[in-house]
Amino acid sequence: METPIRERGLRQNEFESQTAATSLTSSTFSGHCLQGIVAGCAVFEVWQHNNLLRSADSAACLAQFSVDIGDRRVFAGVHYPTDNVASWILAMNLIPHIFKEPEPILKFAKFAITERSHVYKELQKRATATVALTKPIAALDAALSI
Repeated sequence: METPIRERGLRQNEFESQTAATSLTSSTFSGHCLQGIVAGCAVFEVWQHNNLLRSADSAACLAQFSVDIGDRRVFAGVHYPTDNVASWILAMNLIPHIFKEPEPILKFAKFAITERSHVYKELQKRATATVALTKPIAALDAALSI
């Protein structure tokens, strides 16, 4: 059992909460973001393989789910927006090694990121005005050019 904070001689108000408030910092992968997009791609593959994809609305809902997991980590302040960029680049590079027929999966992932992610849309707006975003956005654009 963990010793309560007070018994260790520390007061709770001595701790300061920190959040990721800007995209202009070093970045790392977001496991949640990566898992969300890859899981969405896996479901999309099953739907396609079993002819279960009934409408464009179904695909759009799945795409939204796929990016919401990562986007919400940014909204919560626990990841930088560029963490999602790094995760999406990794996902686009992993997809050909994970899925037997990667082309439709890559197209689905690109759709999810570019059309459904609020973080992506916001980064696109700021990319030209923010020098620090130039390289990450260029790398993502290269990964998305399928």
